[in-house]
Amino acid sequence: MSDNQISTTSTSCFLQGIRGSVESLDLSSNRILGSSPLIPELVQGIPDTLTALNLSGNNLGQEGSSEIADRMKELTSLKILRLRGCWIGDDGALELSIGMAECPTLEVLDLSSNSITDSGALTEALPECANLGLKELKLSRNGLEGDQAIPLVEEFLRLDNIKTLDLDDNLLIESDFPRIQQILQEGGDGLRSRGKELRILHRSVPQGFRDALRGVGVLAGVTIKC
Repeated sequence: MSDNQISTTSTSCFLQGIRGSVESLDLSSNRILGSSPLIPELVQGIPDTLTALNLSGNNLGQEGSSEIADRMKELTSLKILRLRGCWIGDDGALELSIGMAECPTLEVLDLSSNSITDSGALTEALPECANLGLKELKLSRNGLEGDQAIPLVEEFLRLDNIKTLDLDDNLLIESDFPRIQQILQEGGDGLRSRGKELRILHRSVPQGFRDALRGVGVLAGVTIKC
C-alpha cells in the first residue's frame, strides 16, 4: 500500500483483511502521522504473525515511535522493522531502544535518516538485543558525532551476535577515525571469528585512513566499508 494515504475507514477494513494472514507488511510512504488517531488502531492491529514491517517514509515522530515500541514485545514473530525517514529523533530513538530490547525475535532494525543525535539509549540496549538475536542495526544518515558513534562501535564489536552496524553519513570527523582504528587493533583475535561488518562511509574520511581502517579490519576479521 505504498504511496497512498490511509483513511480512518480504510484502516479498519484493511486491518480486518490482513489479520492473521500476512507475514510481511509494507506501509511505507503512506503519509501516516504519529499524532494521528489512526496510529494506535494501526499498531494494535498488526498481526502477531508478522515477520517484516516497513513504515519508512511516514512522519511517525516520537508519538508514533512510542506506540510501536509498546507493541514490539507482543510481536513475537517480528524479524525486520524498517523505520527509515520517520522523523523519529532522539526521543523516538529512546522509546524504540526500550521496545527493541523487549522484542524476542527482532533481527534487523533500520532507523536511518531520522535526525538521531544521541545514541546513548541504543548503545545501552545493544547487549540485551544481542542476547535476543538482533543481527543488524542501521543508523546511516543521522546526526551522530564521534562521542556518540564511537561507544556504539565499541559495544557492537564486543558483542557476538550483532553482525552489521551501519553508521554511513553521520557526523564523524577526521580525528574520530584513529580511535576507531585503535579499537579494532585492541579487539585482536577476539574479533576474527565473528564475521562482522562496520559501515562508516563519509566524505570526510581521507583515503589514507580508509586504507588503514580496511587493513586493520582485515587483520581483525571485520569488514570495513568506508
